[in-house]
Amino acid sequence: MNLPKGAKGGTVTFLGRTYPGFVTGGLLNVYVGIDMDTDPGAHPIKYDFGVDSGAREITVKTKLFDTERLTVASKYTDLDEATQARVSAETERLTLIWAETSPQRLWNKSFVKPALGPNGSPFGLRRFFNGQPRSPHSGLDIKAPEGSEVYASNAGKVVLAGELFFTGNTVIVDHGFGLYTLYAHLQRVDVAEGDEIERSQRLGLVGQTGRVTGPHLHWAAKLGGARVDPATLPGVLL
Repeated sequence: MNLPKGAKGGTVTFLGRTYPGFVTGGLLNVYVGIDMDTDPGAHPIKYDFGVDSGAREITVKTKLFDTERLTVASKYTDLDEATQARVSAETERLTLIWAETSPQRLWNKSFVKPALGPNGSPFGLRRFFNGQPRSPHSGLDIKAPEGSEVYASNAGKVVLAGELFFTGNTVIVDHGFGLYTLYAHLQRVDVAEGDEIERSQRLGLVGQTGRVTGPHLHWAAKLGGARVDPATLPGVLL
């Protein structure tokens, strides 16, 4: 968006969430996350430059996702009481992580694919595990041999590095401005929470920990709390 005279920055508000922007060449750049389950149709987006404000509309189009049926160990579909308590605690922890982000943009280069290999299961698949419906596939699977290196798709700060029940050994990187990337099912984690990392820095190795049917990297992204397709990130400066 073109900055009006006297404006030094601004924000936009969409679906109840306010997003900061950064200025380049007289333009305010703001990236808004649209979750896969957002209702299609026209939605208002409000902008505020301090010296001027207003609203426009964004039209969200309908998208149909394929279905995938997988067979996994029964412990991942029939949770006992202790496991359910663990999953609930991990979900709460993740909710807190997604809610807080660096107010600064921590990257200044284009995003890159975090592992070498062809793409597997795409973003948005409606999934059934052992015949039971579960949450849609929130990321992109990259087919890579076990032990292959996994790299940060861009610079940021590690906000989680550890084992989770469903995603196994997991790393989450905060890139600032509400943008996160997640790397799951790792064989090994090579970074620690609080580390400030650079683009293409090694995070760990491809594995098959957590709820999987074989070795691969599950790569996911969140922007402003919305689940977004990480396949849209590489090559984009954002």
